[in-house]
Amino acid sequence: MPIASYKDAEEKQSYFEESGNGPRSIGKILARVYGYMAIGLVITAAISLLVAWIFSSRINSVASLDEKNAWTIGYMATVISCGVVILIMTFALPIGLARNKHSIWPYYIIYAIAMGGLLSAFLLAGISWYTIGEAFGITAAGFLVMFLIGWFSKANITFAGYVVTMILSMALLFGAVWGLVWLINGMTWQQYYTWNLIMSGIIVVITLIVIAIDSYNIKKTLERGENSSNIVLYCAFCMYSDFIALLIRVLYILAISQKNS
Repeated sequence: MPIASYKDAEEKQSYFEESGNGPRSIGKILARVYGYMAIGLVITAAISLLVAWIFSSRINSVASLDEKNAWTIGYMATVISCGVVILIMTFALPIGLARNKHSIWPYYIIYAIAMGGLLSAFLLAGISWYTIGEAFGITAAGFLVMFLIGWFSKANITFAGYVVTMILSMALLFGAVWGLVWLINGMTWQQYYTWNLIMSGIIVVITLIVIAIDSYNIKKTLERGENSSNIVLYCAFCMYSDFIALLIRVLYILAISQKNS
C-alpha cells in the first residue's frame, strides 16, 4: 500500500506538472466556482426582494377587495410559474452541459431569477429579517463544514453517501405515508409540529450529505483537468442549488419553531 500510494502521488504530481492544474490552479478555479455561485445568490436575493416588494405594496395599497384578490392571484400565478421554470431549468442545465454547443449562463441566470420569485414567498409570509439572517448564518456554517469534509476527504465518499441518502430517503417516504394517515385521522398541532420537525431534520441531513458528495466530485472533476467555462459554471450551479435547498429547509424549521413557541 505505501508503494501504491507513492506511485499514485507521483503520477498525480506528474499530471499536475504537465497540465498546469496544480493546487494553485485548482484553487483559482474553485474561486471562480464560488464567484459564480455568489452571482446566483445575489440575483436570487435581489429578485426575491423585488417581487415581494412589488406584490406586498400593491396588495396592501389597493382599497378594492377585487383588486386585492386579483393581485393575490397574480402572485400565486407568479410563484407557480417560477416553480415550473425551475423544474425545466433543472433538466436544461445538464443537457446544455452535455451538448456543450453554447454557454449555459442563460440557463443559470433564469434559474436564479425563478428561484428568487419562489423564495419571495418567505418574505410575504411575514418572516422576520432576524430569522432570515439566522437561517442564512446556520446554512452558511453547515454548508462550509460539509464542503470542507467532502473536499479534503481521502476516501471515496460518493458510494457511502448515496447509500446513506437512500436509507434516509426511505425513512422520509415512510414518515410521509404515516403523516398522511395521521393527518386524515386527525392530528393536533403539536403532533403535526413534531412530525414536521422530524421530516425536515431528515431532509437537512440528506442535503448536508449531498453537499459533501458534490464537493468531493467537484474536486475530482477539477483534478482531471475538466475546467471549461461550462464545467466551472455547472459546478457553481450544483453548489448554489445545494445552498438554496439547505437554506429553505433551515428557514422553514426556524419559522415553524417560532410559530410553535
